[in-house]
Amino acid sequence: VLVDHEDSFVHTLGNYLRQTGANVKTLRSGPATRKTLEDMALAGNAPDMVVLSPGPGNPSDFGLSDTIEILAKYKIPGFGVCLGLQGMVEHFGGKLGVLGYPMHGKPSTISLTEAGMSDDSIFASLP
Repeated sequence: VLVDHEDSFVHTLGNYLRQTGANVKTLRSGPATRKTLEDMALAGNAPDMVVLSPGPGNPSDFGLSDTIEILAKYKIPGFGVCLGLQGMVEHFGGKLGVLGYPMHGKPSTISLTEAGMSDDSIFASLP
């Protein structure tokens, strides 16, 4: 399931996911989508993953925390892109800030923690 947070990139994202062989159902963010996700889980038909799309504004504008709570409650894997990731960060206690300069689409150097460098880390196979 791809949750659409009213961003034009959602269609491109959906097409990228389909190119991997995924069967993608796009749902517009809101109470109806949260009910659909919960109904699917209760019926034993939970999605393999829910992708939380980009969108304008802030995670609270879309009730992202409520959606993430459903994912956590039913142990449905979630993946956040831009706004979706920001919503996950806030939901699990992280803080968001505003940079004084744009960084969208620009490369950045990152440093891994000790846990990030372990053999079982998702970063293990990266250079």
